[in-house]
Amino acid sequence: MEERGKRFRCLPEPSGKWMVWDDTRAAPAVLGGCVLSGREEYRARIACEILERIYRNRLDAPSVRKTAGGKQIESASVNQPNS
Repeated sequence: MEERGKRFRCLPEPSGKWMVWDDTRAAPAVLGGCVLSGREEYRARIACEILERIYRNRLDAPSVRKTAGGKQIESASVNQPNS
């Protein structure tokens, strides 16, 4: 059962794979430029949790730019785990 107030949720696809749905955009979620559909269930759930943390903590790019006084911030190199 999904919790209320969350922006993202995992949905099964007819193929047996899973997608992460973005309720705000009314479309499949995107993380790191990748559309989150056709995933194994555990990967979809992990991505969903990551996206919830990003948006709950206002770490998405538009929010980060706003907290920097509207100034453009240079991209920082971030270590990302391999898929």
